[in-house]
Amino acid sequence: MAVNRVAGGLAVVTALILGATACKKLELGAPCESDGECQTGLCARELAVLFGQCASRCRAAGSEAATQKQCTDRHDPQSLCINAEVCLRACTKGSPCPEGTDCNDHGWCERRERVRHLAR
Repeated sequence: MAVNRVAGGLAVVTALILGATACKKLELGAPCESDGECQTGLCARELAVLFGQCASRCRAAGSEAATQKQCTDRHDPQSLCINAEVCLRACTKGSPCPEGTDCNDHGWCERRERVRHLAR
């Protein structure tokens, strides 16, 4: 009987660990296929400049500083509002971007396939 309890306990712990891993949401700027994958709840797929990246909405707010503040207040200092009115991960050449993205010439992390396509 004690063996069954131990085995049952291990099964519960394993299920909890696997469940926590499966529920981890993708960070801002990460490549995605659906809204539910993203911490932000938005996988921007409909915009010509994005081929599916976790983002959040922002709007022009009078000044550049006010526009950017929407993203930095919601996320962190490493985010910015691009002209497509979405917040994405900001970067400089050589700085880290989410896996599957690279820093583009405009200062934000873009899906690797898009960066390579534009470089041709």
